[in-house]
Amino acid sequence: MKASLTLSQSNSRGGTQQELALDCGTATRVDLELAAGTVSAQAFRMTTEQGSAAVAGFWMVPAS
Repeated sequence: MKASLTLSQSNSRGGTQQELALDCGTATRVDLELAAGTVSAQAFRMTTEQGSAAVAGFWMVPAS
């Protein structure tokens, strides 16, 4: 199955947005330069199967 994850942050310069195409069941890493503030994350599973369910997990850590 396929899925997509979109991370975005608005700011006065147009903001930052990153969209990732994912294969379900695999791990992916992306490094973004984000400012302090609110970040939105949206995950979508690409399927039309009835009765299917999905769980997505992600975490954000400060760069060191």
